[in-house]
Amino acid sequence: MKFIIYIKERTGLFLMLMVIGVILSYSGTEQASAQNVYVDDQGFYYTENTDGTFNVAAYQGEGGSVTIPERINDGQVVSILDGVFYKNSTITNVYIPDTITTIGIDAFGYCTKLKSVRLPQKLTAIPMECFVYCSSLTKITLPSSCSQIGYNAFSACKNLYQVNVTKNVKSITSSSFTDCNKKRLTIVAPKNSYAVKYAKKYSIMTTTSKATKLSNKSKSMIAKEKFQLYLYNPSKSIKWKSNHSSIASVNSSGKITAKKNGKVTITAICNGKSYSCKITVKAKTNSSTLRVIYKQYVKPGMSDYEKVVAAHKWLIQNVKYDKRLYTTGTVPYVSHTAKGAFKYGVAVCDGYSKAFMTIMEHYNIPCMMVTGGQHAWNLVKIKNKWYHVDCTYDDPIVNWSFNNTHVYKTYFLKTDAYMAKDHTWLKKYFPKAKSTSVDKNYRTK
Repeated sequence: MKFIIYIKERTGLFLMLMVIGVILSYSGTEQASAQNVYVDDQGFYYTENTDGTFNVAAYQGEGGSVTIPERINDGQVVSILDGVFYKNSTITNVYIPDTITTIGIDAFGYCTKLKSVRLPQKLTAIPMECFVYCSSLTKITLPSSCSQIGYNAFSACKNLYQVNVTKNVKSITSSSFTDCNKKRLTIVAPKNSYAVKYAKKYSIMTTTSKATKLSNKSKSMIAKEKFQLYLYNPSKSIKWKSNHSSIASVNSSGKITAKKNGKVTITAICNGKSYSCKITVKAKTNSSTLRVIYKQYVKPGMSDYEKVVAAHKWLIQNVKYDKRLYTTGTVPYVSHTAKGAFKYGVAVCDGYSKAFMTIMEHYNIPCMMVTGGQHAWNLVKIKNKWYHVDCTYDDPIVNWSFNNTHVYKTYFLKTDAYMAKDHTWLKKYFPKAKSTSVDKNYRTK
């Protein structure tokens, strides 16, 4: 049982309450414990720590825009305890002062009318389910002191479109943004930071700027190519349109499909404003495909490692394995060539290998085709070390649909020992691949 005794005396502006908890022990005896609790005229309840600081323990105020005080009596307010605002349906905006260093689990969970929160500058973590189901929350900025975003911290925040983080964020759980609207959610973070890598892994938009803008202002495409255009930091829902859908169309998520020669403007309309991207579509030929690859995908400024990564990714995302080898037992000669991959987007293993080798040779990166066991793949050299790359095996047939879009790296930059598990070749005719590390910054001169 619990008894609350109201003591009618004032300490400054605060009414002191004495909470007496009566706990029945397993032995049947009663033990009593007591803790001072304070309430202010805004409806905040506080508990006092032994060092004279205070915690926000509960809130029973009128809601709306709320500012948590820095001090009560002569002590600082240093924390918000678990579940303080849980399922509060009245608060809309919360200002948390810099004296507060910790926020408890579920502190703002299910606050469905909460639109904005100012976080304190010494906060080190967003705890588990801190803002879960805050369906009106639109954007939030984490202080530079924050290094962790916990389990389900922003889960089901359907209107959250911008999360600003610094390079100091080093841990985000896989469920931190579960059930958010990924058509709108953008993580704004420094280039190459942990948060950027996290966003890419979980298919969340990411950029370095808080501005609402398109990921591309212009782009060259080849017929039948698909490209995902993004509108970063959209404060409202987005409407996409093409002014010549016969040349290139765009779906409701911003994915563009190039169809035939010509020029077209793709427009994203958000919150009454328009954002445009100029698209030039060229006929798909061997040379036009390579020009696009060298200009937009495997770029001159990249390191050798980055070029190998980009070439591997482009082939997997843009070339399909010629299923006729399985369905009829034969394929046309072109499927055995780089042209099959570049012009028609269809190839078998040696076509993949020749296409990969074509891109490497363009940049003078040493590369060769390896054959054995009725299969073909590549060896590529990065700073005097050889590595195996098998684009075909990394582009597997998925449920016999022949339309894999996931970029696997199971057979990417591997050693002889690794490949020998399921590949056969006459090793004496090829350079040895022994290294398990790669220089990611080296560039062939």
